[in-house]
Amino acid sequence: MATSKIVLGFFLAGTLAACGGEQAPPAPAAGEAIGAAPVEAAPAAATATGPIDGVWRCKMNGDIPLGTLTFTGMSYAFQTTNTAWEPNPNSADGSGTVTFNENFVLPDTGPLKDQFEVTGAFGDGSFINFNTDLGMMFGCRRP
Repeated sequence: MATSKIVLGFFLAGTLAACGGEQAPPAPAAGEAIGAAPVEAAPAAATATGPIDGVWRCKMNGDIPLGTLTFTGMSYAFQTTNTAWEPNPNSADGSGTVTFNENFVLPDTGPLKDQFEVTGAFGDGSFINFNTDLGMMFGCRRP
């Protein structure tokens, strides 16, 4: 019974540490006054995640490779490619930000807004279709 309580204690302490939960302050160092205010470390930067994070390969209508699109949270980077998916620098390359509204990708800045003037729609995480007022301009799939 005592062993299981010790194991449970270690498990809970590890879980709290991994989740950022409170931990008991460390014991004072030799010569340090008991009751001295502990110095707290700066909080770790939060990593925002979005519903379509990762790398996408985008093709124009007619199954023609256009470029790769990488999402991280609400930020993205676009890189035009050749037909072998190798980078092919172009004025449409760049990065920007988006807003998500349900299953829509609404570009705020960058080439999706300024160069392509598109909005996107995504479904189950396997595709993103980018459209203009005239219809679908290009679609993206995971590699």
